[in-house]
Amino acid sequence: MLPGLVFLLASALLALAAVRMPRLSGAISALGCILGGGLLLRAAVPVLLGGAPIEIHLPLALPGGAFALGLDALSALFVTLVAALAIPTSIFGVGYLRGHARSGGAFALFPAVVAAMAVVATARNGLLFLMAWEAMTLGSYFLVAFEHEKAEVRSAGFKYLVASQLGGACILAALGILATGADSLDFASFAAAAARMDPWRRAVVFALALMGFGTKVGLVPLHVWLPLAHPAAPSHVSALMSGALIKMGFYGILRVLVFLGPPPLGFGLALTIVGAITLPVGIVFSLGQRDLKRALAYSSIENMGVAAVGSGLALLGQTLGAPRVAMAAACGTLLHLLNHMLMKGSLFLAAGSVVHATHARDIERLGGLLGRMRFTGAAFLTGSAAISALPPLCGFLGEWLILSAAFEATAAFPMRAKVVVLLAILAVILGAGLAAASFCRLFATVFLGQPRSEEARHAREPGAALVLPTVVMAGACVLLGIFPRTAIALVRHAAVVVAGIPAPLDAALAAPLAAASRIGALAACLLGLVLLLAAARRVLGRGVRPARADTWGCGYALPGPRLQYTASSFGEPLTRAFDAVLDPRKEETRPAGFFPVRVSRTTDVPDRVEAKLYLPLFARVARRLGAVRRFQHGELSKYLLQIAAVLVILLLWAIAA
Repeated sequence: MLPGLVFLLASALLALAAVRMPRLSGAISALGCILGGGLLLRAAVPVLLGGAPIEIHLPLALPGGAFALGLDALSALFVTLVAALAIPTSIFGVGYLRGHARSGGAFALFPAVVAAMAVVATARNGLLFLMAWEAMTLGSYFLVAFEHEKAEVRSAGFKYLVASQLGGACILAALGILATGADSLDFASFAAAAARMDPWRRAVVFALALMGFGTKVGLVPLHVWLPLAHPAAPSHVSALMSGALIKMGFYGILRVLVFLGPPPLGFGLALTIVGAITLPVGIVFSLGQRDLKRALAYSSIENMGVAAVGSGLALLGQTLGAPRVAMAAACGTLLHLLNHMLMKGSLFLAAGSVVHATHARDIERLGGLLGRMRFTGAAFLTGSAAISALPPLCGFLGEWLILSAAFEATAAFPMRAKVVVLLAILAVILGAGLAAASFCRLFATVFLGQPRSEEARHAREPGAALVLPTVVMAGACVLLGIFPRTAIALVRHAAVVVAGIPAPLDAALAAPLAAASRIGALAACLLGLVLLLAAARRVLGRGVRPARADTWGCGYALPGPRLQYTASSFGEPLTRAFDAVLDPRKEETRPAGFFPVRVSRTTDVPDRVEAKLYLPLFARVARRLGAVRRFQHGELSKYLLQIAAVLVILLLWAIAA
């Protein structure tokens, strides 16, 4: 584990030294991520599969404890997420940023952020955890703001930084409460202190952790930074943030729950309800987006809602004495996080190839790319099918296990918990259906039909540095879906930590895994039959020239891309049902006269949580704080007098205390 961190940090420093030579800096960064990520995987995977935990104590003193790192099964899972995603995204980044004048700085930051995430997942001291968390946040902020010459990028970066610091304040408060009763800032002391806490203080710690880490995860209503920052960042950074960085928030929630011990009923209910709200909100907003990467970002919010529902069910199973429910839900949650890394990694990298080839993110300006970018289109289609939970791909098994646990919970739980479980079931099923519609819309409008702009018409497949990582990530989605028992083996030991049981309860997974295997095998057979028929048609039709004719275009003599479905028209029948929630902005020019010259209609769906909650709130706070500006008068003597007055007040307060 330690050699991997050393390689990552060393490559960051070397890439920084070569910052004026972008090609060299990129090569050093990618090589460091490949070697460092490989070494981290070498250390984490054996622990993930049931090996002995690893503890490392370095001879470096920290206030309140030691410089300690550790790998248990839970930490090993998140280190695996980070390392496995860092390798392809770093290679993609070299091709994506080639020729950019400031790429050297981004190349230096990338392995440093990867190392910070690995330390977050392995830290065993509160101060070290917070230092790594801030390093991860600040490093990712500079990567998000890479193209800071654009006003929208500066705005997105600023909102990401503000949200991260507010979340960090909640995390600091939660760890501070744990530290008040602990002998040191080491995690072992936190667990001992939590065992002595009264229920109200434990509830406050949980609430602060849920708000602080939930901001990074993107749980509603703490999500507003995410659909802004992901599109603003370079695409390989978007893939790393969506696939790994927001998962660090989930790691923080789960680790604090481990500190707090057996959870009361309210913890599981709160997490399940938050997930059941986050899930449909995220995917409904995704349906209304015109920006390709923004739509993918909202999909990440939906998937984090799925994971929140699963982890909430695991807590409920632990509290209500249903270990089978807890084990199945915990396995489904962790497997969904692992699958999401692969699915969203392939989707964001494919979207990056589209942006690189067309210089456009507006879905309405794309179209017809499948014939020009076959590998990218195939990877995007694979990722879209997987994230829509279609068998036999990887996204199916995680959601299947969560639903299986939820259905079992309806029989095992008392009535007061059944209502929340039924709400969660409806949210997961609704989210899966809307996700399929959302990604059908994205793939159809981006890759099918005719090009809607000159950029799309002249698009070409990018180089191997962009195509190969994208295809590998999509291939992993297929492999992990075809071999579900391998996928379960990767998470079963980490699920024990989340479920709060002494050993893996494989009996809880036997029935849903057998059913998932049968469904996956049937889906694979149907897919194979379709491919076989397509191949037979191609062979039998060889040498026969089919007749080609334009489809009927409602009387138009020259059919063109304006007659085909757009992203707005594709999604409107679905989003119309949610207009009260979405409140879309619509601009249209209706046909006028017998021979209308111009007809247009555009829709845009802003985030109502930001518009109705945060913007008015921060505007009100800014007005109230404006009164403080009278103290910023620029006179040094008055500043010194104010400082002296504050010191006297604090001294008198200390004496009185």
